[in-house]
Amino acid sequence: MPANTRNFWLHADVDGRGSSLSGGPVARDGGFDQSIAQRADGCVTYPVSITGRNLSTGQNIMEIDVRSTGGSHVEVYRGGKWVKVRSNVSVRIVSER
Repeated sequence: MPANTRNFWLHADVDGRGSSLSGGPVARDGGFDQSIAQRADGCVTYPVSITGRNLSTGQNIMEIDVRSTGGSHVEVYRGGKWVKVRSNVSVRIVSER
């Protein structure tokens, strides 16, 4: 992570690219929206979205939504094994001030 990292920093390594993708908000209290596409059964779906925001309290909040799309399902890691769940999964990460 670079020394000038703001409240959020995105970094991704993608097979076949000569360099990684990285960046963050310009403003100290900036945020971001990210969607990850996946091809399933010949169709493009967006099973993962990640949102990062800075709250008026000064806390940073990140929300991760994982949805089953098409013929896919969602699994979570519990008790040392992957478990199939019946619904979509949402996670919220809130920074301590």
